[in-house]
Amino acid sequence: MGAEAENHQQKTGSIPNPNPNPNPISEAQFLAWKRRKDADALAKKDAATRKRAEDIAAGQVQMNGQNPDGDGSPQQNRGTVQRKWERFRTNLATLQKEA
Repeated sequence: MGAEAENHQQKTGSIPNPNPNPNPISEAQFLAWKRRKDADALAKKDAATRKRAEDIAAGQVQMNGQNPDGDGSPQQNRGTVQRKWERFRTNLATLQKEA
């Protein structure tokens, strides 16, 4: 394989093209592609989040207690659990007052 490249270089008398793509794209085309790609990824993530929320509301999927916006680290989960506990205590106190 190295011999073929060497023979090609000798025949042409120049260094082979480092970019074999004959149709390079412009920066604007790349940025448009990147925006579309990012938008598609965001739409897919939003759809998955929305479906998960619907499934949780319907009782089809059990909640896992992790913050979906975070990285799932224990430090972040501690805040989420603490907020849920405070909400529970507030709701419990309200129910006890009503009874």
